[in-house]
Amino acid sequence: MDLSVQQMAGCLMGADYPLPIVEDKAAMKAAKDRMYGLRKTPNARLEAADVQARHGSRKSGLPTSGPRRNPKAPRVSDLPSPQGDLFA
Repeated sequence: MDLSVQQMAGCLMGADYPLPIVEDKAAMKAAKDRMYGLRKTPNARLEAADVQARHGSRKSGLPTSGPRRNPKAPRVSDLPSPQGDLFA
């Protein structure tokens, strides 16, 4: 907040409210740099490969989990029920 807004609000930074402890942008950049640095380590790469092997996309060559339904085929709920004829 600039000084005029602080004076209108009756809350001066450093007097009525504490000043920031860290610089937001510098702290965020340092944290991102550390995270990206950790991702490049051999252990992180092994972990990522393990997660991909266990939970990765089926497009990676794994077999499908079951037969795929033809979108043009009628659904079972759309077909007439053969039980309806029993009570006619």
